[in-house]
Amino acid sequence: MRALIPMLLLACLPGLALAAGAPRWDFEIRLEAPTGPLKLRSCTSAAQPAVRFEAGRSASRFLIEARRTGGGRLARSGWVLEGADWAAGECLLTRIDLAAIARADRYGLGGQPDRFWRIAPRDFLWRPAELDAESRLRFLAPPGWSASVPWRPIGNGWHRLGATPADWPASVVFGRFEERRIERPGGVLRLAVVPVGGSLPNDEVAGWIESVTDDLLHSHGRLPLPDVQILVLPLPGVRGAVPWGQVQRGGGSAVHLFPGLEAGPARWRADWTATHEFAHLLHPYLGERGRWLSEGLASYYQNVLRARSGELGRAEAWAKLAAGFERGRRATPEDAAPLETVAGQRQRGSTMRVYWAGAAFWLESDLALRRQGSSLDQALERFAREHLPSERRWSGEQYMAALQRLAPEGDWQARFRRHARAETFPDIDPRVDLLAAGRGAEAPAFIREVMQGAAGIARREAANQGAAAP
Repeated sequence: MRALIPMLLLACLPGLALAAGAPRWDFEIRLEAPTGPLKLRSCTSAAQPAVRFEAGRSASRFLIEARRTGGGRLARSGWVLEGADWAAGECLLTRIDLAAIARADRYGLGGQPDRFWRIAPRDFLWRPAELDAESRLRFLAPPGWSASVPWRPIGNGWHRLGATPADWPASVVFGRFEERRIERPGGVLRLAVVPVGGSLPNDEVAGWIESVTDDLLHSHGRLPLPDVQILVLPLPGVRGAVPWGQVQRGGGSAVHLFPGLEAGPARWRADWTATHEFAHLLHPYLGERGRWLSEGLASYYQNVLRARSGELGRAEAWAKLAAGFERGRRATPEDAAPLETVAGQRQRGSTMRVYWAGAAFWLESDLALRRQGSSLDQALERFAREHLPSERRWSGEQYMAALQRLAPEGDWQARFRRHARAETFPDIDPRVDLLAAGRGAEAPAFIREVMQGAAGIARREAANQGAAAP
């Protein structure tokens, strides 16, 4: 996520159990008219002695009505609705005030009547405390409107609820747009351009997203996830290229980008933010203590991927990396706490250290792998094939253990412990500074190969095989 722009502060939602053997539910979320309200019908075929529905702590502010189709009593207390003697086939009916949700959005991006509504599931989706991960959701929009959701489509308009915790951030958007499918090796991107400041030429936005995707594919060959929600919300009156972006994991993986409407596609493509956010798709959710790993990986790749695709010159990309390392070094005080502690506590003024100390970890890892004839790209691809998409949070230790098993030549765990516990900014190979200064000939071959990525490895392997041939 872009470092100097505030993140959305997301209210916590009680974790909901998705246990084996729990009842399956069908959720129908319907917007009958552009101005709302939003209507939900939540049904199950399983009779239950009691059902407890939960939502976000502020959801009760937006709840207009809640009742049972069987007419039974429904107790309401804060963000909890409870009903006893739930009959088979009985449903919970709720109505939600969309305008109230929009007014509560601190950035003014919650919605505009007759254009769009952007809402978090925690504000409208009252879910049973126990339900099966194979439960389904369906979204119905008025004529001329569409819905963009993070959940994976499973056919006939239904989406799989999945097992991601209910407190993971997610966004649902209803609006006057057409969702576009961008198919790439390994998966599909479902792109929605939200009409915040009027309509935009979808082809221009799609071209931008496709170019960012190609940056990733140039190195990894395939998308790491089979299905990703892409939301683009152009900011009217903003001249900055892409001042804000974020990845959300609730329900499924989603990339949200907020480009400046006045900047235009050429400046969007030249900016690093979208590449940074797409790089986050390469790793699982690592929590707050693992933020130095996740943001470090994205910060490293935001330069490397663009250099490999030709958007940046090799020396320019290394110069940007070196400048980031210097910012991180300057942001690390003499009496600093361990990196993992600082990342978990989000200490004030620590952003540059967290991002760039993390990037130094991944650079060191990449170079160590390349000395052994492998690469970070290959290690992450192996991880993606075996573990992504993931519906749980990974600790840094768990992530490193998986990488150690998949790419043992990387010596991951010892390096992780050293970086996580470090109270100073990590030392950077001085030869990197030579390359950053434009004197690439003085840098060893394995450093130059970082900018060549998978293509460079393939060429080297082909050359080796040729040399070995009789």
